[in-house]
Amino acid sequence: MTIVVTVLGFLVFAPEEPTKLFYVNMVYLVLLEGIFFGWFHIGKLKSDSSQTPYFKVFVGVHTMYYLMASLLWLIVYTLLLSTSGHEWLSRVLHWEAITSWPALSLRAYVLVIAILSLVWIVLASIVGSQDTHYHKQQIQLEDTTMDIRAFCDELKSLAAEHSRPETARAWKQLIMEAESIAPKQFASRYAQLREKADKLINS
Repeated sequence: MTIVVTVLGFLVFAPEEPTKLFYVNMVYLVLLEGIFFGWFHIGKLKSDSSQTPYFKVFVGVHTMYYLMASLLWLIVYTLLLSTSGHEWLSRVLHWEAITSWPALSLRAYVLVIAILSLVWIVLASIVGSQDTHYHKQQIQLEDTTMDIRAFCDELKSLAAEHSRPETARAWKQLIMEAESIAPKQFASRYAQLREKADKLINS
């Protein structure tokens, strides 16, 4: 609805001979509104399981900075750096000297818009990629930690069932070894620990 009102506002207050800047600003403002309301809607949805909550916060703040910078650039260029802006200000402020100020081309305006958008997309993509990698590592670490706990519980059950006075100390050492193992080393040492447990069972 806001986007429709924005378009209608542009059309209602359009000058008799709209310039290219007029249409660029209309499309660009509609795009910024789409990004704002799109992100506002996405922010209410459940977080993607492949991303951390911190990434969601980062993208929200990053997007707000992009929108504010883009809106500021739109206003600054339209009023202070364009020929049509100078003419409008000279009529409003009754200051003819403004029309003599240097003006940037429309290409320079669009170039800055493209740079701002590129920085926004690239930075979000880089941080998103790193966040996904970190999140996968965290999930893997949590899963491995649970596997270690389950294996230790299994060893304790086996010790309670098969332990004898002469093997009680060996069972205790094996359980302590399993509990102190680093998650990254569990996969490579699992077979060794399992072999020790089997030997104690069969001894």
